[in-house]
Amino acid sequence: MGTRSTTKVYLDSERKKFLCCLYGQYDGYLSGHGRQLKEFIAGKKIINGIRNDTTIDNSFNGMGCLAAAVVAHFKCDIGYFYLFPEYNMEEYNYILFPGEDEAIMIEITNADDKVMYSGHITEMPIIDE
Repeated sequence: MGTRSTTKVYLDSERKKFLCCLYGQYDGYLSGHGRQLKEFIAGKKIINGIRNDTTIDNSFNGMGCLAAAVVAHFKCDIGYFYLFPEYNMEEYNYILFPGEDEAIMIEITNADDKVMYSGHITEMPIIDE
């Protein structure tokens, strides 16, 4: 049986403008999908406009670019990951939203909507379950 998760992307820091929800069927726990999500996003920033030094390795051109990159990164085979509605809640829920100064923020909740972590994605703890 898999540990299910969602990765939700919002356009605004208040999390009122929903963009997408990526549902993961397996390995959704912090040391699985959480670790992979952090490794993919950490060290990058949200920008507005592409500059000469801008690459997918250091930036996302807005939250729409981040959402598309997350889907492309994780959806590499049939099954495992799907796009789902916003209201879907699973055992682990990773909520991505923009912070101040080009920062990418994350909030992690469990199935009961209890906040497990909220802050900058770079500082997100990875606990091996």
